[in-house]
Amino acid sequence: MTTGSDDDAISWKAGAEPASDLSPMQIAIAANAVGYFDWDMASGEVQWNSALAPKLGLPSAAMDDMASWSEFVIEEDRAIFAASVAEAERTKARVLKHNYRVAVPGSGMRVLEGKGRCYYDGNGKLVRMIGLTFDVTARENEREALARTAEQMRTIIDTVPDALVMINVSGIVLSFNNAAERMFGFDAEEIIGRNVSAIMPDDIASRHDRFIDDFLETGEKKVIGKTRELIARRKDGTTFPIELNVGEAVMGEERWFTGFVRDISERVEATARHDALMARYLRSARFNVLGEVAAGLAHELNQPLAAGSNFIAAARMRLQSGSGGDAAQELMAQASKQITRAGEIIRRLRDFLSGTVRESQNVGLSEMIDDAVQIALPASVRNLVTIQRDLDPCAETVSGDRIQVQQILVNLLRNSVEAMQGANVAKPAIRLAAHPQGDMIEIAVEDNGPGFSAHVLENLHIPFTSTKPDSNMGIGLSLCRRMAEAQGGQLVPGNRAKGGARVSFTLPMGRNRVVEEEKGHAR
Repeated sequence: MTTGSDDDAISWKAGAEPASDLSPMQIAIAANAVGYFDWDMASGEVQWNSALAPKLGLPSAAMDDMASWSEFVIEEDRAIFAASVAEAERTKARVLKHNYRVAVPGSGMRVLEGKGRCYYDGNGKLVRMIGLTFDVTARENEREALARTAEQMRTIIDTVPDALVMINVSGIVLSFNNAAERMFGFDAEEIIGRNVSAIMPDDIASRHDRFIDDFLETGEKKVIGKTRELIARRKDGTTFPIELNVGEAVMGEERWFTGFVRDISERVEATARHDALMARYLRSARFNVLGEVAAGLAHELNQPLAAGSNFIAAARMRLQSGSGGDAAQELMAQASKQITRAGEIIRRLRDFLSGTVRESQNVGLSEMIDDAVQIALPASVRNLVTIQRDLDPCAETVSGDRIQVQQILVNLLRNSVEAMQGANVAKPAIRLAAHPQGDMIEIAVEDNGPGFSAHVLENLHIPFTSTKPDSNMGIGLSLCRRMAEAQGGQLVPGNRAKGGARVSFTLPMGRNRVVEEEKGHAR
């Protein structure tokens, strides 16, 4: 039913459309497809401007009473309208507004909106209603479409696996999806309307509103569009690590922010476990290497100890025979050298096995290479492999952790030897080279073995990938790469053009001791 006022009396009978005597208001109403009605509730008679009927989706035939009009109204809406009229009479409402649907064959379903002024007799009975009728089909269809879209969006948001939290410029929570409820322990009703700081630790919560104010003042997007790792707080007060992505939406003068939150507790814990396992693995790898070279090292120690013992025995015989003198002293000096040599071998082993974390230091490269060769290649192997050195004097000193750098060299040397032995190379050879590259030094280990296969080169970035067919527990090039990167350098595996493998790694250049000594002599 439709709007009206006390002086809205309509004298038109159904079908009696005035022409030249229409007022400007009536002309305007007719032009906008608005229908008049005047309903005498006692008689049921309805007076209205029927010429507008087709525009309102109603039949052109005269409908001069409520019964005729009601035939085209959906039955469900008829009952609702009757209840609304009864309620208006009970409350003595001044105006009654009601939407209803009409179904006309050939015209489909239309939605009309009526708004009428209610008139009562002396006994308070509703006797008359005067007002206007509008076709609101398009508006209602649009509203329903928006409602469907909103419902679809709610369904999508509630099925998103990540928590979604929407806030306004004051930090007040506007939306909190199902995933957010599960993640933070709050029901949506508990948190909507509160400041989003309720799901933040105190140190972040105290600064959050200032972050928003700063963005609104400067327009600088320090958080929006970026992935950040932060700490969040659950309802029970416990905290956990999250990954946060924030987006901004603006509609007219309204602005709000949407945060997608992902719980990364498992990822953080997995990373911590990985790092702990990696540390243990590095240490066990050192022991594994020791086990594999133990036999050769026993021979290394046996040689100087046996020689020292022989020198001492010879010196004792000289002294016992009374013909000692200078010869006995020389024999004792030789014995001391051999014992010192054995001590040096033991020192190298102790350093290699040490798990102590050391800071970067200047290390003599040639000395470190000698030690690595002694550890990685027992004498029996060194006699079968040609070792070539090409060390630039300007690359004598590197900066790094001596033990980790030594581990890289030991592993690369052992890999080369095992690859050449596996391929039955007739004359195995290893070339050790070091040359400056800007403020870095490149150290390369080359051999004339079979080289790396394409499959191995493609997968060396994967942790624990082995170049060996038996997949034993060697340190692995992936870990060598990691240790080189920890020193500030890079490790690059590849093959030589003329055959064989070449693995190079870089280290920061240290202070060159040769140059420093020359400066000292000059002074």
